[in-house]
Amino acid sequence: MVESFVDKLFDFDDDYASVSVVADYDTIKNIFKVLVSDKYESVFDIAMINIDNIEYFGEYILTISDVDMKIWIEPAWIKNDNYCGYLNIEGNALFVHETVSFNILNSITADEVIIFGLEN
Repeated sequence: MVESFVDKLFDFDDDYASVSVVADYDTIKNIFKVLVSDKYESVFDIAMINIDNIEYFGEYILTISDVDMKIWIEPAWIKNDNYCGYLNIEGNALFVHETVSFNILNSITADEVIIFGLEN
């Protein structure tokens, strides 16, 4: 199921400069495992992985840049002295998992937004 979803990420449109996925920790973890598996060996470089599944339980953003084929993962929600809320999520194609908070949609600017689910 996750592998077929990852394949869909690459079938989307070659004109897009980035594809992002917004989802919970477990979904992002499973997608990332497929991206770094033997199937996609030597395709991607890892730019940044910022995962804290001990103190942070919100959504994550996984972005694949078509320009340099780098993977970025970061929390979608930040809280610091200056700001508390969802990051502004921009991109060409953005896949939003069906379990994320609908409030995140106010933070999205994308050419195309696709709501998805992964069946067991």
